[in-house]
Amino acid sequence: MAATAEHRKKRDEEKDSPGILRESWIPWRHAACFIRVMANSFRDMVTWQLAFELKEKVIALISRSPGAKRDFGFRDQLTDACKSVPSNIAEGYGRYRPAEIARFLEFAAGSLDETENHLRDGVGSGYFIPEDVGPLIRLAARCRTAINRWQAYLQRAKHDTRFTPRSRRHHKNPREEPS
Repeated sequence: MAATAEHRKKRDEEKDSPGILRESWIPWRHAACFIRVMANSFRDMVTWQLAFELKEKVIALISRSPGAKRDFGFRDQLTDACKSVPSNIAEGYGRYRPAEIARFLEFAAGSLDETENHLRDGVGSGYFIPEDVGPLIRLAARCRTAINRWQAYLQRAKHDTRFTPRSRRHHKNPREEPS
């Protein structure tokens, strides 16, 4: 009985900590172990949360770098790439069929790679120091892992009849019928 009360108290304390998933009481450190039955919004998806956090941190890094702020082309490309990741994840979440969702996750993965490339270029150009970029690249890797896992799930769900239009469920392909 005391263990249950202690667990509830700890859970309630964690609800108020900044490392908690938005609109959930699950601590970040346990998010990978927790399986949600269904997300109510793209904001509930850990994949989107990681991408959004990366976007915020990249924009903050750019604002602290006078060199990156002056190089308009570099700044705009990096900003566009990092903003595209959570946007594509959110747009993909709004689609119904796994193939459509997977297509937007591919766009997000491409933008994520572009973001990482620009961050590395920023270090090479002297705009950023490696100590500031390292955590962002690790965050991008976590986001990439989340995207890959979601894509693997979608690949498994591709043949699920819940996502197949009714018109194709019961009709054979005319090329498969003997003539």
